[in-house]
Amino acid sequence: MIDIPSKFPFFVLFFLHLFSLPFPVNSQSINQEETILLKLKQQWNNPPSISSWNTSKYCNWTGVTCTDNSITGLTLSNINITDKIPPFICDLENLTHINLSFNYIPGEFPKAFYNCSKLQTLDLSQNYFVGPIPADISRLSTTLQSLNLQANNFSGDIPASLGNLPYLKQLFLTQNQFNATFARDIGNLSNLEELGIANNSFLPWEIPKEFSKLKKLRYLFMANTNLIGEIPIEIGELFDLERLDLSRNTLTGEIPDSLFLLKNLTYFSLYENELSGEIPKNIETMKLVEIDLSVNELIGTIPEGFGKCQHLMYFQLFSNRLSGEIPASIGQIPSLIGTRLFKNNLSGILPPEFGLHSMLEEFEVNENQFTGNLPESLCARGVLVGLVAFSNQLTGGLPKSFENCSSLSAVQLYNSRFLGEVPVGFWSLKNLSVVIISDNAFYGELPKRLSMSLLQLEISNNRFSGRIPSTISSLLVFKASNNLFAGEIPQVLGSEGGLLTVLDLSNNRLSGAIPPEIWGLNLAWLNLSSNKFTGRIPVGLDNSVYDKSFLNNKGLCGRNLRSNCISKPQLLPMILVPSGAILLAVFLALFAFKCHQRRMHGGDLSSYKLTYFQKVDFTISNILSNLTENNLIGSGGSGKVYRVETNRSSVAVKKIFKYAYTTRLTEKIDVYSFGVVLLELVIGREAKKGDEHTCLAEWAWRMFQEGNVIDSALDEDVKKPCFLDEMRLVFRLGLMCTGTRPQVGLPWKLYCKFFSLAL
Repeated sequence: MIDIPSKFPFFVLFFLHLFSLPFPVNSQSINQEETILLKLKQQWNNPPSISSWNTSKYCNWTGVTCTDNSITGLTLSNINITDKIPPFICDLENLTHINLSFNYIPGEFPKAFYNCSKLQTLDLSQNYFVGPIPADISRLSTTLQSLNLQANNFSGDIPASLGNLPYLKQLFLTQNQFNATFARDIGNLSNLEELGIANNSFLPWEIPKEFSKLKKLRYLFMANTNLIGEIPIEIGELFDLERLDLSRNTLTGEIPDSLFLLKNLTYFSLYENELSGEIPKNIETMKLVEIDLSVNELIGTIPEGFGKCQHLMYFQLFSNRLSGEIPASIGQIPSLIGTRLFKNNLSGILPPEFGLHSMLEEFEVNENQFTGNLPESLCARGVLVGLVAFSNQLTGGLPKSFENCSSLSAVQLYNSRFLGEVPVGFWSLKNLSVVIISDNAFYGELPKRLSMSLLQLEISNNRFSGRIPSTISSLLVFKASNNLFAGEIPQVLGSEGGLLTVLDLSNNRLSGAIPPEIWGLNLAWLNLSSNKFTGRIPVGLDNSVYDKSFLNNKGLCGRNLRSNCISKPQLLPMILVPSGAILLAVFLALFAFKCHQRRMHGGDLSSYKLTYFQKVDFTISNILSNLTENNLIGSGGSGKVYRVETNRSSVAVKKIFKYAYTTRLTEKIDVYSFGVVLLELVIGREAKKGDEHTCLAEWAWRMFQEGNVIDSALDEDVKKPCFLDEMRLVFRLGLMCTGTRPQVGLPWKLYCKFFSLAL
């Protein structure tokens, strides 16, 4: 038996008291950490999100994690940090976790983190970092397990030194601007479980075979990284792989059989590459949730083995060259949500059990060669949102069950062979927003009330009949050409709040007047041609913008149609007013001409126009000197012909009367001469003095065709504001009379039209 001294209880109490006393070292450490945090807050301009950082216990501050009263973690995500990371951040000696994601931190990679010797997790994602990753990044803590730099602006190479972080499990470099090479040394990270480098513009590169050493890899994201070449069969040796994304690259060759033997694979995407050959038939990926092999050059049939993937939710093989039928087992998968098989050469009937066993939401099989009917059970679970099956050989009508498919939002069945009446309840489905069923053989009438959610309705090239319902005013797009609709366009179509931007009712049997309210719509497209409309085109639509919108409506009249809208009571003033104006203009022109004759003096200022038909050996002076009455050969209404003698030959020269080049007019004033006089009156120049090279008429026409303002050509001496309208009118009439092909007289209708518009 051990003899315990009687003073033992005293020593026990003494030591208990001693250990209960605070030590000065711990107190100093606490003060230092608090000081560093407050200094950080000040460095980052006191973000409101960390306003709790004050003199209270710092382990309770926002974003601060403590272990044994020492700071081990900073989670300061999305707190609006806009300044650089200060070098003293690693004075917090026990930091193991730093998360500064979703901020606005600028600058290059902060080498200050090299001093965080215990760091295990560093998340700098979603910031504004730039420049290359430092070549000596391996100076980060050797205990680092997770490095997240995604969604920044890092560029250059992926440094080989990253392969010297032996305990790294997660490496995320996705969505940066890396534009050089990718280090194969990453294959040395034997503990790596997740690698994300997607959405970077590396130089063209192949998947390194060294990746086969990453035996613990579970996630591999390499989408949109400029990969080329074939997929190494060694990737099929990564047995722990759960998610594999190699989409949006330029991979070629066939899909390795080994990839479909990865029993832990849940997500698999080879979307948008240049892969060829058949899909491997041996499917052992029973845990597969989503597969996307779309936009490649795959051929052959869809493997029956996909039907064994009972967890499959999204099945996407669109835009390939697959043929044959869809295996019936695909329609029996209990977890299937989305099926996208469009743009292939698939044929046969659609498995009738689609939608019966699963919560099917999306069914897209357009642009194939399917026949038969749509599966009646597509909306059996009441969750179908989108049905896209256009451009097939499908027949029959819409499934009757669609009347109760309240989830349905978009239906596109155009360019097929569907027929029959559309179930009445279909039109009023509460979530229905897009219906495109053109180019089929549907018939029947549209109901008076359409779904309030419906925005786009395209039913052209069918056999719908009856009246157009007034509720189409709530649509954005309504295309119903080539049907059998009759009656009038609803008056409320253009009422306030109307949303229509596209309206096509061409080739129907619609009649009556076109509602003027249509003008109030913001229409980007309007076609009402080939109907039986009558009356006048609404004023706002009677212009060149809609010049082809009303063709082949014999009862319509308008400015751009052959049928004008002049009624008999309007005809008399339409004739009398222009006629009186013309007579007045002629009288003024004659009066001005007489005054013009009296003030002109001098010799014959006639100009001559010579047309050379062959090379001659005499000059214009030789010709002008021989234009005398002694050499006259003949004369007529359009000019005189003279004999011109030279030393070697003789030639006949015709002197043409063209009043645009003369200031003398015969008493017989033709239309051209009348126009010249009008131009002289308002321009204030003589007929042959348009400018240095042209006559007056040519000069005036050139001014007009070049888009110059008429007012700039008018005579400054008489151009007064009170006369401007009249002077512009005379100028325009002068242009009409001096056109490039003047006639003996302008048609009376043209005068009437001109003056009716001008007055």
